[in-house]
Amino acid sequence: MIHVSIITLWISLVSISCVWGLTPVVVTLGDSLTEYGGDAGDSGWVWMLSQDYRDKARVVNWGHAGWNTQQWVPEVSFVIDSFRGKEPPVLFTLFLGANDCALDQYTPPHVPLAQYQTNLESIVLALQSAFPASAILLITPPSVDDILLAQYRSNARTGAYAAACIALGTRSSTCSSRSLHCVVGKQMNIPVVDLWTPTRHRVTTLLKDGIHFNREGNIVVHEIITAAIEDNFPMLMPWTISHLGVPF
Repeated sequence: MIHVSIITLWISLVSISCVWGLTPVVVTLGDSLTEYGGDAGDSGWVWMLSQDYRDKARVVNWGHAGWNTQQWVPEVSFVIDSFRGKEPPVLFTLFLGANDCALDQYTPPHVPLAQYQTNLESIVLALQSAFPASAILLITPPSVDDILLAQYRSNARTGAYAAACIALGTRSSTCSSRSLHCVVGKQMNIPVVDLWTPTRHRVTTLLKDGIHFNREGNIVVHEIITAAIEDNFPMLMPWTISHLGVPF
């Protein structure tokens, strides 16, 4: 359960945005799985999220194809600076690890497991320090197709990076009947969406090239992520975000 004082901060942040006529902002940070998620042609999960929030909030896609956490550590300062003097985002999604977990000989983009977790923690702490009222949702790397990507990726290794992402919180718990693939991490009390597990046995139907989502994959990812938002940050759902004065 998210601490009540944090919930109060979220409500205050979104309420202020609404009262002053400001459009709440949702920011999706990540690699190509986020950048390409903005493609309407593939029903990208970020694009679908932007449709969910149409006329309610602005969704900013800050995905960089090919990037890993090592590249994102300095980049996060640019994200923070871009909101100086502006209303902070109400929600950040942080979806990294698909490149970090490349096999060792591919450096970059490979980042060792321990360094990946350290980098991810650094990014989260920077966002929390700059935007204490903003909600953060971590997303693990999904499974990959071992057959198509045998030279570059290992799904077992990807699973280890997914586990490291999950291990960032303070405790582990199932979130809800809808959000079956959401856990609360083990150090930072931040919700984590586990995409590795539900995609593990569906790589041939959800991925178009062994790593990137096809239309069906984007639809599944969108459903899982929106379920996690609803379960952990119900005040940030599209039907609630512009009417915070009503249900609370």
